Amino acid sequence: EATERVRATLALPEGRRVVLYAPTFRGDTVGQARYEDDLQLEVLHKALGDGTVVLMRLHPFVRDALVIPESMREFAIDASALPDINELMLVSDVLVTDYSSSIYEFALLGRPIVLFAPDHDRYVAERGFYFDDYVSGVPGPVVETTEELGEVLVRGEFDLERVRAFAAESFDVADGTATRRFIDE
Repeated sequence: EATERVRATLALPEGRRVVLYAPTFRGDTVGQARYEDDLQLEVLHKALGDGTVVLMRLHPFVRDALVIPESMREFAIDASALPDINELMLVSDVLVTDYSSSIYEFALLGRPIVLFAPDHDRYVAERGFYFDDYVSGVPGPVVETTEELGEVLVRGEFDLERVRAFAAESFDVADGTATRRFIDE
């Protein structure tokens, strides 16, 4: 039901690959949260063509409105107003993010994840990350430019075993018996 509702709400065209772009915020505090607009939509569209639609979901802390150029409105959709990113994940074929914790939830779907991290050193110095070695710890390839992102998405060669291993390691208690354990406690 959630999938159908989201597809209808966003008027997602049938038969197109859906890429969810969900970067986290930049800034030290919630009040300073901002979006770094490093993704070049025109460049990505040129690489991917009309067979793909990009759902752009800014972090809820970011108060500035997302601006999608008129020429890109068939290719990119602002999905920031939808309250539940998990529902957006259900309609997405691949997640593109940076340092967001959304990698954990999306990994449970066993679908491809690409990390778009053009400001890796600056971000880690400003906010830190979940584990020490970002590149080897995340469940997908790390790219630094929109051109590289386009190439990875076009090739479509993803290591889904790496995604599954990440999910298994991150959710080692997700064994299907959580309700029973809860009731027992």
